[in-house]
Amino acid sequence: MGIEVCATDWSSNAEGKPFAHHFEAIDLKDKEKTLQWALEHQINGVLTAADIGVPTAAYVAEKMGLRYHSELLALRATNKYAMRQHALKIALPGPEFYCVSSDTEAIISAEKQGFPLLVKPVDSQSSRGVSVVNNKEELLLKFSEAMQASISGRVMLEEMMTGTEGSVEALVHEGKPYILGICDKIKSALPYRYDLELNYPGSYSPSQQSSIIEFVGKLVTGFEIKNGVIHIEIMVTGDKVQLIEFAVRGCGSKVITHLMPAMNAFDVMGWVIENAFQTVPAPIFRSGGAGVLKFIMLSSGRISKLHGIEAMKNSEGVLDADLERKEGDVLGVVADGRSRPGYLLALAENREALNQTVQNALNKLEVVIV
Repeated sequence: MGIEVCATDWSSNAEGKPFAHHFEAIDLKDKEKTLQWALEHQINGVLTAADIGVPTAAYVAEKMGLRYHSELLALRATNKYAMRQHALKIALPGPEFYCVSSDTEAIISAEKQGFPLLVKPVDSQSSRGVSVVNNKEELLLKFSEAMQASISGRVMLEEMMTGTEGSVEALVHEGKPYILGICDKIKSALPYRYDLELNYPGSYSPSQQSSIIEFVGKLVTGFEIKNGVIHIEIMVTGDKVQLIEFAVRGCGSKVITHLMPAMNAFDVMGWVIENAFQTVPAPIFRSGGAGVLKFIMLSSGRISKLHGIEAMKNSEGVLDADLERKEGDVLGVVADGRSRPGYLLALAENREALNQTVQNALNKLEVVIV
């Protein structure tokens, strides 16, 4: 696109480093260092792909007069307590919730709310520290894990919502959402709550789809989201849609960078990047076919044989795939999204054909675990 790229990451060995014209090892949470570096390079636009970088990007944009989300929106989109409070204010449906900072407060709140409960850090992502608890003993154990994953030392206790879990990927142009895709999900076994599979389009009735679209519009208006890309996680029960949480960045695991562009025949990231600099035309795209992000899960043990990764990647209908493990690796219990061994992104004309495409690809992968 002819853009000079300045990139930051806490690690001096970040994978994106070779692709940037300028790189500096700065923690995404460090607002002042990031601002000073941005001022040195006189940047014209700012973006981040990670929730943890959203407040810093908003701070830099505010200080330098750049196009980005407001600092208030950045807070509400990354702090789950602030998100829940504002959702309640604008009458956006969601679970009953409490915010606590000690195990004593957690027990008192749990007694008010009742079990089962969802426990999660106020300010983390990738399902780190997120779990479901059914009694006081489990609560004390999982509260400690959630606290370790929390930056601020606060934890949310939420009502356990039931229904079909899904997510919405959308672009926002001048306060109006343009939906790229709506999926339904397959989740991990309890007590953990990470994703195993995202299927687009989701299996929702026409009335449910209308409710989801109305819900997205209400969220965008209520949180005053003006421009950019958003990722919204929802729970659908009948025609009722409830907010799990949302983010002002695209869905990870290559959904927004690979799957959505392929399904919509639209350069999603090109639009997002250009939008960071200037007012752009409203996105125009076509939606069609079916797509999936499927995480490849393996049992615990040592990998004694691993074969067929390239064959799986090159299988018909596969957009991208990888198994980020090697022979000799020892696998433990997967407790959050960071630990999932591999993934597969695929496209087909419909969901039935998509299931066959995925199975054909996975059949080419041979893994032996001792």
